[in-house]
Amino acid sequence: MPIDLISDIHINFWINPKENSLKQTKLIKKFVKNIIKPFSKETLVIAGDLGYYNNQNLLLLQELANYYQ
Repeated sequence: MPIDLISDIHINFWINPKENSLKQTKLIKKFVKNIIKPFSKETLVIAGDLGYYNNQNLLLLQELANYYQ
């Protein structure tokens, strides 16, 4: 099964957790577009830390779900 793999994203280093959620959402969308390749697989394995703040982790997972099953 072909997969994509990411780990240790630490989204809180890239996006300030003190930003309002709308701005965080826009920045996370931009972040994901920069890490997703045009030939991405159907499955993504996340093998490490997403980030420290659950609200940012949820936004990141929701955005990644737009690209993966």
